[in-house]
Amino acid sequence: MGRSEEFLVPSSAMERPKPGLEGMHNVEGMPPTSEQYPRQALPFSRNTGDGESAPEQPEVNLRSDYKKREEKLTEKITSLEKRLEDMSKTLAEEKGLKRKQEAKSKELRNELEKERSARKNVERIKENIEKELDKTKVQMSNELESKQNDYWKLLVWHGVLWLLVLFNGITNGSEMAFPSTCDLGINIGAIFWIVFGLTKHLFLHMFLVAL
Repeated sequence: MGRSEEFLVPSSAMERPKPGLEGMHNVEGMPPTSEQYPRQALPFSRNTGDGESAPEQPEVNLRSDYKKREEKLTEKITSLEKRLEDMSKTLAEEKGLKRKQEAKSKELRNELEKERSARKNVERIKENIEKELDKTKVQMSNELESKQNDYWKLLVWHGVLWLLVLFNGITNGSEMAFPSTCDLGINIGAIFWIVFGLTKHLFLHMFLVAL
């Protein structure tokens, strides 16, 4: 009995985890295996070729992998930043061109509005001039018609006066072929006034018609 008691192991010692593997027990209370945690610091060994075995250092490999990944990510970030900068420059140039085009289109619209307003003013002035010309034509036509009426009235009165003078010469004596000096003077004066009046109004009429 004494010998069997010497080989007994207390349960607390069996449940105690190994150093460096705290908190990594499996369900059954056993330490984890390499299949469960393949990248953990388990006791690996590699043969150096001279008969000695040296422990493998997985942390160095992980650091080198992380460094390579970090370099690749840094290169990608740098390229993306460069692309972003180029795109920002392109966008700024496009915005500048767009602003210039908008300013040019606004200037053209203003010029077009000015041209339209100027054309409207010209059309309005043209209409006013046409109205004034129509009024002037009507006025001149009325004046010409009134002057023509005056001309015919004057011609009729001259004819009546000439007939009266001839009638007076006939009634003053039977010596028609040889009228007296007074009668001859009256007849010559009447003929002069008739010819002068006709000539004056004829020239006036011709001048108005020429206008």
